[in-house]
Amino acid sequence: MAVKDINTKFENVRCIVFLRSDIYDQLQFFDKDKLRGDEESILWTQETLPELILARARISTMNHQMSLDDFLSVYFPSRIKGIAASKFILSHTLMRPRDAIQLCNLCTDLARRESLEVISEECVLKALDVYSSWKLNDLIGEYTINYPFLNDLLILFSNTSYVIPRKRIKLIYGRVEEILKDRYPDYIPSLYIDSILNILYGVGFLGIERNRSTFYYYENPGTVEVSDKFFVIHPAFRYALKSTSSVNIQPYHSDSDVRQQSRYLSEITRRRSPVRNTFERSRSGSKELTRWIRRFNQLLVSLKAVRELPSEVLSEIGQELSEIASEFEMLMDSKRIDRDQLQLNIVGANRYLLDLSTNLENNGYININSTVSYQIREIIEMSGDIRDVFYYDW
Repeated sequence: MAVKDINTKFENVRCIVFLRSDIYDQLQFFDKDKLRGDEESILWTQETLPELILARARISTMNHQMSLDDFLSVYFPSRIKGIAASKFILSHTLMRPRDAIQLCNLCTDLARRESLEVISEECVLKALDVYSSWKLNDLIGEYTINYPFLNDLLILFSNTSYVIPRKRIKLIYGRVEEILKDRYPDYIPSLYIDSILNILYGVGFLGIERNRSTFYYYENPGTVEVSDKFFVIHPAFRYALKSTSSVNIQPYHSDSDVRQQSRYLSEITRRRSPVRNTFERSRSGSKELTRWIRRFNQLLVSLKAVRELPSEVLSEIGQELSEIASEFEMLMDSKRIDRDQLQLNIVGANRYLLDLSTNLENNGYININSTVSYQIREIIEMSGDIRDVFYYDW
Protein backbone atom coordinates (compact mmCIF):
# COMPACT_ATOMS: atom_id res chain seq x y z
CA MET A 1 0.00 0.00 0.00
CA ALA A 2 2.94 2.34 0.71
CA VAL A 3 4.20 1.88 -2.86
CA LYS A 4 0.76 2.72 -4.21
CA ASP A 5 0.68 5.92 -2.13
CA ILE A 6 4.14 6.95 -3.36
CA ASN A 7 3.16 6.44 -7.00
CA THR A 8 0.04 8.54 -6.40
CA LYS A 9 1.71 11.43 -4.56
CA PHE A 10 4.91 11.81 -6.59
CA GLU A 11 4.47 12.44 -10.29
CA ASN A 12 8.00 11.54 -11.40
CA VAL A 13 8.46 8.51 -9.16
CA ARG A 14 7.45 4.97 -10.02
CA CYS A 15 7.96 2.21 -7.46
CA ILE A 16 7.67 -1.46 -8.34
CA VAL A 17 7.81 -4.32 -5.84
CA PHE A 18 8.93 -7.75 -7.03
CA LEU A 19 7.79 -10.58 -4.79
CA ARG A 20 7.57 -14.31 -5.30
CA SER A 21 3.99 -15.44 -5.76
CA ASP A 22 4.15 -18.10 -3.02
CA ILE A 23 5.33 -15.48 -0.51
CA TYR A 24 2.76 -12.91 -1.65
CA ASP A 25 -0.05 -15.46 -1.35
CA GLN A 26 0.83 -16.02 2.30
CA LEU A 27 0.71 -12.32 3.18
CA GLN A 28 -2.44 -11.26 4.98
CA PHE A 29 -3.24 -7.55 5.31
CA PHE A 30 -6.20 -5.18 5.17
CA ASP A 31 -7.54 -4.20 1.72
CA LYS A 32 -5.32 -6.67 -0.10
CA ASP A 33 -8.06 -7.06 -2.70
CA LYS A 34 -7.59 -3.42 -3.74
CA LEU A 35 -4.18 -4.31 -5.17
CA ARG A 36 -5.51 -6.91 -7.61
CA GLY A 37 -5.68 -4.40 -10.44
CA ASP A 38 -2.05 -3.43 -9.93
CA GLU A 39 -0.70 -6.97 -9.80
CA GLU A 40 1.26 -8.33 -12.75
CA SER A 41 2.34 -11.97 -12.81
CA ILE A 42 5.68 -12.96 -14.31
CA LEU A 43 5.63 -16.62 -15.24
CA TRP A 44 8.94 -18.29 -15.94
CA THR A 45 8.60 -21.20 -18.33
CA GLN A 46 10.73 -23.47 -20.49
CA GLU A 47 10.42 -20.77 -23.18
CA THR A 48 10.93 -17.55 -21.20
CA LEU A 49 13.63 -18.55 -18.72
CA PRO A 50 16.28 -19.27 -21.41
CA GLU A 51 15.85 -15.68 -22.62
CA LEU A 52 17.01 -14.44 -19.23
CA ILE A 53 20.04 -16.74 -19.37
CA LEU A 54 20.80 -15.38 -22.83
CA ALA A 55 20.62 -11.78 -21.57
CA ARG A 56 23.19 -12.58 -18.88
CA ALA A 57 25.37 -14.40 -21.41
CA ARG A 58 25.34 -11.43 -23.80
CA ILE A 59 26.57 -9.13 -21.04
CA SER A 60 29.22 -11.61 -19.94
CA THR A 61 30.57 -12.23 -23.46
CA MET A 62 30.02 -8.66 -24.74
CA ASN A 63 28.31 -10.24 -27.74
CA HIS A 64 24.94 -8.49 -27.89
CA GLN A 65 23.95 -10.11 -31.18
CA MET A 66 24.30 -13.67 -29.93
CA SER A 67 21.21 -15.85 -30.21
CA LEU A 68 20.20 -18.54 -27.74
CA ASP A 69 21.13 -21.29 -30.20
CA ASP A 70 24.54 -19.67 -30.74
CA PHE A 71 25.15 -19.46 -26.99
CA LEU A 72 24.22 -23.08 -26.32
CA SER A 73 26.06 -24.52 -29.33
CA VAL A 74 29.26 -22.57 -28.64
CA TYR A 75 29.51 -22.86 -24.86
CA PHE A 76 27.58 -26.01 -23.93
CA PRO A 77 27.49 -29.58 -25.23
CA SER A 78 24.55 -30.16 -27.54
CA ARG A 79 23.17 -32.90 -25.31
CA ILE A 80 23.63 -33.93 -21.69
CA LYS A 81 22.73 -37.50 -20.82
CA GLY A 82 20.94 -37.67 -24.15
CA ILE A 83 18.81 -34.58 -23.41
CA ALA A 84 19.10 -31.19 -25.13
CA ALA A 85 21.35 -28.94 -23.00
CA SER A 86 18.79 -26.18 -22.38
CA LYS A 87 16.09 -28.66 -21.41
CA PHE A 88 18.48 -30.56 -19.12
CA ILE A 89 19.59 -27.41 -17.30
CA LEU A 90 16.06 -26.06 -16.87
CA SER A 91 14.81 -29.43 -15.60
CA HIS A 92 17.19 -29.01 -12.65
CA THR A 93 15.70 -25.67 -11.65
CA LEU A 94 12.52 -24.77 -9.80
CA MET A 95 11.86 -22.51 -12.80
CA ARG A 96 13.46 -19.59 -11.01
CA PRO A 97 16.01 -17.31 -12.70
CA ARG A 98 18.58 -17.58 -9.93
CA ASP A 99 18.60 -21.39 -10.16
CA ALA A 100 19.46 -21.35 -13.86
CA ILE A 101 22.07 -18.62 -13.38
CA GLN A 102 23.73 -20.44 -10.47
CA LEU A 103 23.97 -23.71 -12.40
CA CYS A 104 25.35 -22.03 -15.53
CA ASN A 105 27.91 -20.10 -13.47
CA LEU A 106 29.01 -23.30 -11.73
CA CYS A 107 29.48 -25.01 -15.09
CA THR A 108 31.48 -22.04 -16.37
CA ASP A 109 33.72 -21.95 -13.28
CA LEU A 110 34.46 -25.67 -13.55
CA ALA A 111 35.35 -25.36 -17.23
CA ARG A 112 37.73 -22.46 -16.51
CA ARG A 113 39.32 -24.37 -13.64
CA GLU A 114 40.04 -27.23 -16.02
CA SER A 115 41.29 -24.84 -18.74
CA LEU A 116 38.48 -25.77 -21.12
CA GLU A 117 37.28 -23.35 -23.77
CA VAL A 118 33.79 -24.85 -23.76
CA ILE A 119 31.71 -26.49 -21.05
CA SER A 120 31.84 -30.27 -21.34
CA GLU A 121 29.13 -32.72 -20.34
CA GLU A 122 31.41 -33.87 -17.52
CA CYS A 123 31.60 -30.28 -16.21
CA VAL A 124 27.81 -30.05 -16.08
CA LEU A 125 27.49 -33.34 -14.21
CA LYS A 126 30.21 -32.35 -11.73
CA ALA A 127 28.54 -28.99 -11.20
CA LEU A 128 25.29 -30.74 -10.35
CA ASP A 129 26.84 -32.26 -7.22
CA VAL A 130 27.61 -28.81 -5.79
CA TYR A 131 24.48 -27.18 -7.17
CA SER A 132 22.21 -29.89 -5.76
CA SER A 133 23.67 -29.44 -2.27
CA TRP A 134 23.12 -25.69 -2.56
CA LYS A 135 19.50 -26.15 -3.57
CA LEU A 136 18.77 -28.61 -0.77
CA ASN A 137 20.28 -26.30 1.85
CA ASP A 138 18.52 -23.29 0.31
CA LEU A 139 15.18 -25.09 0.47
CA ILE A 140 15.63 -25.94 4.15
CA GLY A 141 16.73 -22.39 4.95
CA GLU A 142 13.94 -20.81 2.92
CA TYR A 143 11.22 -22.58 4.88
CA THR A 144 12.90 -22.81 8.27
CA ILE A 145 10.29 -20.48 9.82
CA ASN A 146 7.18 -22.09 8.35
CA TYR A 147 8.44 -25.68 8.41
CA PRO A 148 11.30 -26.09 10.91
CA PHE A 149 10.93 -29.87 10.61
CA LEU A 150 11.75 -29.88 6.88
CA ASN A 151 15.35 -31.00 7.37
CA ASP A 152 14.18 -34.02 9.39
CA LEU A 153 11.77 -34.92 6.59
CA LEU A 154 14.20 -34.67 3.70
CA ILE A 155 16.65 -37.08 5.34
CA LEU A 156 14.03 -39.80 4.81
CA PHE A 157 14.46 -39.45 1.04
CA SER A 158 18.23 -40.01 0.92
CA ASN A 159 19.78 -43.07 -0.73
CA THR A 160 16.52 -44.20 -2.25
CA SER A 161 14.81 -44.14 -5.64
CA TYR A 162 13.57 -40.75 -6.79
CA VAL A 163 10.21 -42.19 -7.86
CA ILE A 164 8.36 -43.13 -4.69
CA PRO A 165 4.91 -44.72 -4.28
CA ARG A 166 2.61 -43.10 -1.75
CA LYS A 167 2.43 -46.27 0.33
CA ARG A 168 6.21 -46.32 0.65
CA ILE A 169 6.30 -42.70 1.80
CA LYS A 170 3.64 -43.54 4.39
CA LEU A 171 5.75 -46.47 5.55
CA ILE A 172 9.02 -44.58 5.99
CA TYR A 173 7.31 -41.51 7.44
CA GLY A 174 5.35 -43.66 9.86
CA ARG A 175 8.62 -44.64 11.53
CA VAL A 176 9.36 -41.04 12.57
CA GLU A 177 5.91 -39.44 12.73
CA GLU A 178 5.52 -39.64 16.50
CA ILE A 179 9.12 -38.54 17.03
CA LEU A 180 8.53 -35.40 14.95
CA LYS A 181 5.27 -34.65 16.78
CA ASP A 182 7.13 -34.84 20.09
CA ARG A 183 9.95 -32.68 18.73
CA TYR A 184 7.67 -30.06 17.14
CA PRO A 185 4.47 -29.99 19.26
CA ASP A 186 3.41 -26.60 17.85
CA TYR A 187 3.27 -28.06 14.34
CA ILE A 188 1.32 -31.27 15.00
CA PRO A 189 -1.52 -30.33 12.55
CA SER A 190 1.11 -30.17 9.79
CA LEU A 191 2.70 -33.49 10.68
CA TYR A 192 0.05 -35.88 9.41
CA ILE A 193 0.90 -37.71 6.20
CA ASP A 194 -1.56 -35.84 3.96
CA SER A 195 -0.25 -32.50 5.21
CA ILE A 196 3.33 -33.65 4.76
CA LEU A 197 2.71 -34.62 1.13
CA ASN A 198 1.12 -31.24 0.43
CA ILE A 199 4.02 -29.41 2.08
CA LEU A 200 6.64 -31.32 0.10
CA TYR A 201 4.71 -30.72 -3.10
CA GLY A 202 4.12 -27.05 -2.29
CA VAL A 203 7.79 -26.25 -1.63
CA GLY A 204 8.80 -27.93 -4.89
CA PHE A 205 10.60 -30.91 -3.41
CA LEU A 206 8.18 -33.53 -4.73
CA GLY A 207 6.42 -33.73 -8.06
CA ILE A 208 3.32 -35.78 -8.83
CA GLU A 209 3.05 -38.49 -11.46
CA ARG A 210 -0.31 -38.51 -13.22
CA ASN A 211 -1.05 -40.36 -16.45
CA ARG A 212 2.68 -40.98 -16.96
CA SER A 213 3.46 -37.27 -16.82
CA THR A 214 5.32 -35.62 -13.94
CA PHE A 215 4.62 -32.05 -12.92
CA TYR A 216 5.67 -29.81 -10.06
CA TYR A 217 3.97 -27.07 -8.09
CA TYR A 218 5.36 -24.27 -10.27
CA GLU A 219 3.70 -25.95 -13.27
CA ASN A 220 0.43 -26.86 -11.59
CA PRO A 221 -0.26 -25.01 -8.32
CA GLY A 222 -2.73 -26.90 -6.20
CA THR A 223 -2.89 -29.70 -3.69
CA VAL A 224 -2.13 -33.40 -3.62
CA GLU A 225 -5.17 -35.50 -4.44
CA VAL A 226 -6.17 -38.74 -2.77
CA SER A 227 -5.81 -40.51 -6.12
CA ASP A 228 -2.14 -39.47 -6.47
CA LYS A 229 -0.17 -42.68 -5.98
CA PHE A 230 3.34 -41.81 -7.13
CA PHE A 231 5.67 -38.94 -6.27
CA VAL A 232 8.95 -37.84 -7.84
CA ILE A 233 11.87 -36.08 -6.15
CA HIS A 234 12.74 -32.95 -8.12
CA PRO A 235 15.96 -33.33 -10.18
CA ALA A 236 17.51 -30.35 -8.36
CA PHE A 237 17.75 -32.36 -5.13
CA ARG A 238 18.56 -35.87 -6.35
CA TYR A 239 22.35 -35.60 -6.41
CA ALA A 240 22.53 -34.17 -2.89
CA LEU A 241 20.33 -36.98 -1.59
CA LYS A 242 22.14 -39.64 -3.67
CA SER A 243 18.79 -40.62 -5.15
CA THR A 244 19.67 -40.78 -8.83
CA SER A 245 17.81 -43.92 -9.91
CA SER A 246 14.08 -44.23 -10.42
CA VAL A 247 14.05 -47.88 -9.33
CA ASN A 248 16.97 -48.05 -6.88
CA ILE A 249 18.47 -51.30 -8.15
CA GLN A 250 21.99 -51.97 -9.34
CA PRO A 251 22.27 -51.40 -13.11
CA TYR A 252 23.07 -54.26 -15.45
CA HIS A 253 26.77 -55.18 -15.60
CA SER A 254 28.25 -58.04 -17.58
CA ASP A 255 31.69 -57.93 -15.96
CA SER A 256 30.67 -58.92 -12.45
CA ASP A 257 32.76 -61.40 -10.47
CA VAL A 258 30.97 -64.73 -10.72
CA ARG A 259 32.09 -65.65 -7.20
CA GLN A 260 30.13 -62.67 -5.86
CA GLN A 261 27.01 -63.62 -7.79
CA SER A 262 26.28 -67.05 -6.32
CA ARG A 263 22.62 -66.26 -5.65
CA TYR A 264 22.04 -65.33 -9.27
CA LEU A 265 24.34 -67.97 -10.70
CA SER A 266 22.28 -70.66 -9.00
CA GLU A 267 19.41 -69.70 -11.28
CA ILE A 268 21.32 -70.84 -14.36
CA THR A 269 24.04 -73.23 -13.19
CA ARG A 270 23.07 -76.88 -13.55
CA ARG A 271 26.49 -78.42 -13.90
CA ARG A 272 30.05 -77.49 -13.07
CA SER A 273 31.36 -74.72 -15.30
CA PRO A 274 33.98 -75.74 -17.90
CA VAL A 275 37.42 -74.17 -18.09
CA ARG A 276 37.75 -70.86 -19.89
CA ASN A 277 37.63 -71.37 -23.63
CA THR A 278 36.23 -69.96 -26.86
CA PHE A 279 34.25 -71.85 -29.44
CA GLU A 280 32.40 -71.38 -32.68
CA ARG A 281 28.73 -70.77 -32.11
CA SER A 282 26.37 -73.52 -33.15
CA ARG A 283 23.18 -73.05 -35.14
CA SER A 284 21.07 -74.36 -32.28
CA GLY A 285 22.82 -71.99 -29.86
CA SER A 286 22.23 -68.99 -32.11
CA LYS A 287 18.58 -69.92 -32.45
CA GLU A 288 18.11 -70.19 -28.68
CA LEU A 289 19.93 -66.91 -28.10
CA THR A 290 17.78 -65.12 -30.69
CA ARG A 291 14.63 -66.38 -28.99
CA TRP A 292 15.98 -65.24 -25.64
CA ILE A 293 16.75 -61.72 -26.88
CA ARG A 294 13.23 -61.43 -28.27
CA ARG A 295 11.91 -62.15 -24.79
CA PHE A 296 13.49 -58.90 -23.55
CA ASN A 297 11.64 -56.92 -26.20
CA GLN A 298 8.40 -58.69 -25.27
CA LEU A 299 9.03 -57.90 -21.61
CA LEU A 300 9.40 -54.20 -22.42
CA VAL A 301 6.09 -54.26 -24.33
CA SER A 302 4.39 -55.80 -21.29
CA LEU A 303 5.93 -53.19 -18.99
CA LYS A 304 4.56 -50.39 -21.16
CA ALA A 305 1.10 -51.88 -20.69
CA VAL A 306 1.36 -51.62 -16.88
CA ARG A 307 -0.67 -48.50 -16.14
CA GLU A 308 0.73 -48.14 -12.64
CA LEU A 309 4.31 -47.91 -13.87
CA PRO A 310 5.58 -44.28 -13.82
CA SER A 311 7.13 -42.96 -17.02
CA GLU A 312 10.59 -42.34 -15.51
CA VAL A 313 10.71 -45.88 -14.13
CA LEU A 314 9.67 -47.29 -17.51
CA SER A 315 12.31 -45.20 -19.30
CA GLU A 316 15.14 -46.35 -17.03
CA ILE A 317 14.12 -50.01 -17.23
CA GLY A 318 13.81 -49.72 -21.01
CA GLN A 319 17.39 -48.45 -21.28
CA GLU A 320 18.70 -51.32 -19.16
CA LEU A 321 16.79 -53.99 -21.12
CA SER A 322 18.03 -52.50 -24.39
CA GLU A 323 21.61 -52.61 -23.13
CA ILE A 324 21.26 -56.27 -22.14
CA ALA A 325 19.79 -57.19 -25.53
CA SER A 326 22.52 -55.23 -27.35
CA GLU A 327 25.32 -57.04 -25.54
CA PHE A 328 23.92 -60.45 -26.43
CA GLU A 329 23.37 -59.35 -30.03
CA MET A 330 27.06 -58.39 -30.17
CA LEU A 331 27.95 -61.87 -28.92
CA MET A 332 25.83 -63.37 -31.68
CA ASP A 333 27.66 -61.29 -34.28
CA SER A 334 30.97 -62.81 -33.17
CA LYS A 335 32.20 -65.93 -34.97
CA ARG A 336 33.70 -67.24 -31.76
CA ILE A 337 32.17 -66.83 -28.31
CA ASP A 338 34.05 -66.61 -25.03
CA ARG A 339 32.36 -69.10 -22.71
CA ASP A 340 33.19 -67.25 -19.52
CA GLN A 341 32.03 -63.94 -20.99
CA LEU A 342 28.77 -65.55 -22.03
CA GLN A 343 28.25 -66.81 -18.50
CA LEU A 344 29.07 -63.39 -17.03
CA ASN A 345 26.53 -61.77 -19.34
CA ILE A 346 23.87 -64.29 -18.36
CA VAL A 347 24.64 -63.86 -14.65
CA GLY A 348 24.47 -60.06 -14.97
CA ALA A 349 21.17 -60.22 -16.86
CA ASN A 350 19.61 -62.63 -14.35
CA ARG A 351 20.79 -60.55 -11.41
CA TYR A 352 19.19 -57.45 -12.90
CA LEU A 353 15.93 -59.27 -13.70
CA LEU A 354 15.63 -60.77 -10.21
CA ASP A 355 16.25 -57.39 -8.58
CA LEU A 356 13.83 -55.75 -11.01
CA SER A 357 11.06 -58.21 -10.25
CA THR A 358 11.53 -57.81 -6.49
CA ASN A 359 11.58 -54.01 -6.72
CA LEU A 360 8.49 -53.76 -8.91
CA GLU A 361 6.55 -56.12 -6.65
CA ASN A 362 7.63 -54.38 -3.42
CA ASN A 363 6.60 -50.98 -4.80
CA GLY A 364 3.22 -52.26 -5.88
CA TYR A 365 3.76 -51.75 -9.61
CA ILE A 366 3.10 -55.44 -10.33
CA ASN A 367 2.20 -58.57 -8.38
CA ILE A 368 3.81 -62.00 -8.37
CA ASN A 369 1.10 -63.42 -10.66
CA SER A 370 1.32 -60.65 -13.24
CA THR A 371 2.37 -61.11 -16.86
CA VAL A 372 5.59 -59.20 -16.21
CA SER A 373 6.57 -61.45 -13.29
CA TYR A 374 5.85 -64.53 -15.37
CA GLN A 375 7.94 -63.26 -18.29
CA ILE A 376 10.89 -62.47 -16.02
CA ARG A 377 10.82 -65.99 -14.58
CA GLU A 378 10.56 -67.40 -18.09
CA ILE A 379 13.61 -65.43 -19.29
CA ILE A 380 15.66 -66.66 -16.33
CA GLU A 381 14.64 -70.27 -16.97
CA MET A 382 15.48 -69.94 -20.66
CA SER A 383 18.97 -68.68 -19.78
CA GLY A 384 19.76 -72.11 -18.35
CA ASP A 385 18.80 -73.74 -21.65
CA ILE A 386 21.05 -71.32 -23.55
CA ARG A 387 23.95 -72.14 -21.30
CA ASP A 388 23.40 -75.86 -21.82
CA VAL A 389 23.32 -75.49 -25.60
CA PHE A 390 26.48 -73.40 -25.79
CA TYR A 391 28.44 -75.33 -23.20
CA TYR A 392 27.59 -78.87 -24.10
CA ASP A 393 26.72 -78.72 -27.78
CA TRP A 394 30.40 -79.00 -28.65
